[in-house]
Amino acid sequence: MISILGLTALLYIDDFDFTLILDSHLLLLIICVAFLTKPTSILMKTIFSKWNISKLTKDNESLKDAGNYIGVLERLLVFVFVVLGHWEAVGFLITAKSVFRFGDLTASKERKLTEYILIGTLISFGIAIITSLLYLTLKNYV
Repeated sequence: MISILGLTALLYIDDFDFTLILDSHLLLLIICVAFLTKPTSILMKTIFSKWNISKLTKDNESLKDAGNYIGVLERLLVFVFVVLGHWEAVGFLITAKSVFRFGDLTASKERKLTEYILIGTLISFGIAIITSLLYLTLKNYV
């Protein structure tokens, strides 16, 4: 909600002086970071609602909402790395996540779970990269 309102204000309110509240670049940064947290989590939950993953993970105990927090953190890290121009760090993050998940996936021998995790990772990283590139493009126009 903050993302939508902030972006609307940033793009359509010409007469308002944002320097009274925030620099427009800082406002754009806040909008992007806010979008990568809860709104993207809701978007991903909507995308994955067509698959019932609970059957595949019923015997695996996990921290409550751990996947959500991991997703938010990875999107924020990807955003920071891309904005700072450190694409190699994005590759390192993907590699590190793959190494940590490899044991889980080989132990479970569940192809559906592997596909679910891979799709989630790619969508999460993709949204973060697109948001980063949009930020880098829009900051030149505001």
